[in-house]
Amino acid sequence: MAKKSTGCTIVIVGVVIVFLVVLIGRFISSSDEDTPATTQPSATTEATATSPPEVEIDLVAAQEQGLVSVSAAGRSAINFLSLSLASHSDDPLKITILPGTMFVAQTAGVQDMMVITKKTLSLSPHGSFEDVTVDTACANMTLDVPERADSLVLSTGAIPEDLAKLLALDDFQIATDLVQQFAVWTITDNPARDGYVGIVSNGSGSGPTDEQIEQIKELFSLAAIPLDRYQALN
Repeated sequence: MAKKSTGCTIVIVGVVIVFLVVLIGRFISSSDEDTPATTQPSATTEATATSPPEVEIDLVAAQEQGLVSVSAAGRSAINFLSLSLASHSDDPLKITILPGTMFVAQTAGVQDMMVITKKTLSLSPHGSFEDVTVDTACANMTLDVPERADSLVLSTGAIPEDLAKLLALDDFQIATDLVQQFAVWTITDNPARDGYVGIVSNGSGSGPTDEQIEQIKELFSLAAIPLDRYQALN
């Protein structure tokens, strides 16, 4: 009987142990499920410093507001001049040089020069440009071509309405240099048909040909400029 009692006791103890093992296993499993999962913090990207936007302004306004200093000089030619700019601004500047911008000669008997093609320059804060080439036309037919020693000053005055219309015309922008210059002189100097000063080209100088006069008439018509205002076109 004693041996039988001992065997029952062993069986009971074994069942208890199995029960406790199962219970502990379930407790551990439940604890794992209740514990929130940990995640690695996401990488952060440092904000990179960006450059301030360019201040967009035309050359005349920039000079009037004291943002730039401007100087210009001749280049012994009627179709371009040399321009120098210095920024006084803490911001980057986007300077637009508009067609019709005038540079007045400071030497007696020397031609004033007029920009005929739009040009844009980007200036860093307090940066500068030297000897920038700008496309121009002469605005005084009978005067001398400006040399490098002849300084030119940026003008704030408005150009004649007919000249502004001509310069704004797309067809004018793609015309030849000779046609552009003779067309400008037609307005600024209003010469007779045989009164144009000759422009040296290919080693010889002459006034406009009949074909060039016809091209000028076409440009004026496209720009709604009355032909009867100008002697050479009548």
